[in-house]
Formats: sequence, C-alpha cells, structure tokens
Amino acid sequence: ITIKIIYLFIYLLISKTKTMKKLFLLVSVCMLFTLKGYSQFSFGVSPGLNTNTAQFGIKMGKINPYIGFQYLGGTLKLEEAETVKAHVTLIMPEVGVKFFAIEKNKLKGYLNLNITKPFISGKYDGEDIPYLKDISLIGGNFGLGVEYFFDENFSVGGEYGIQYIHGKYDDPNSDFVAKVGIVPTYSKICLNFYFGGGS
Repeated sequence: ITIKIIYLFIYLLISKTKTMKKLFLLVSVCMLFTLKGYSQFSFGVSPGLNTNTAQFGIKMGKINPYIGFQYLGGTLKLEEAETVKAHVTLIMPEVGVKFFAIEKNKLKGYLNLNITKPFISGKYDGEDIPYLKDISLIGGNFGLGVEYFFDENFSVGGEYGIQYIHGKYDDPNSDFVAKVGIVPTYSKICLNFYFGGGS
C-alpha cells in the first residue's frame, strides 16, 4: 500500500512536465526489475543553507527511488513614508533515484540523479507579483555519495555533485524572452532512516 501511494503521488507531481514524465518511466522500470519480496520505506533529511531537503522513498536492494521537497521563502520590508513589503516563495518538488553501486562492510557508495520543477510566486504590498507567473524553472542534480550504515535502519552520508538550473521568462505582451542557465556544484550531509525489511 505504501509503495502504491508514493507511486501515485510521483505521477500526479510530474504529470504536466514531459522531462519529468521520462524520469518517472525510468524510475518505474527500475522498480519493476528490482522489486523483491522485501523493501524498506526510506526517509532522509539533508540540513544546509541551500540544499536542505526531505526525501521519501522505497529502498529495494540497490535501488532507492524517491520524491523530495524543498522550500525557500524570503521577505523584503521597506520603510519610508509608507511601509512596503514584498514576499517571494519558491517551492521545489523533486523526483529521483539513488543507486548503491559499491558496498563494503558498512560503507555503501551510490549515484544520485534527480530532477526538480520549482514553482515561484510572490506578493508586493499585498498584491500578487504578475510577472512571476511567466517565469518557468526546471533543474536537476547528479551526485556521488557514501553512506555509513550503523545498522540496517540508520545511516549517515555525504554527497558531492553538480546542479543544473534553467530559467526562462517569456513576456506575454511582447516578443521579449530571457533565458538563464546556472551550473553550480553542491555538497551535503544526509541523515537517512530506513523502515521495514532489510536488504
């Protein structure tokens, strides 16, 4: 039942994006070929300034497909003759898969690939900022990491990788189009919890 709920949630999350549909199909194939008589529900948190996220997934042997969520909000307040406030919110759902390629005793090395579709919104002086709805964003990560398993239910890991973020602004009232691509690296510490059967 847990697998079906997560599977349905992933599909609803990505159903409007062609690129994410392709990744969903890839994750589906991995699940079909690696599903065994046991699996573990996985929950991971990665604290940090720009990489803080929570992930929920199903670990089946060496494969761990997951969904994740990040949130970023900011407020600007200007005080002159009048007080003006601006607030911007960035919500970043993600879908991905982790593959444990190397295992030695309690250490497991893995590859991590995910894609995210950020949604941006904001208000200025209590009114919606109209041009934000014309901004489209998409991104993804590819990383290499290691987890140290204290037991089959808990591990601490580290990951280093590269991010790709693509943004596009299309002015509906003119022919103006702006595009930007950013490719930073990232590193993070991960706390991972696994519930259910063992691998």
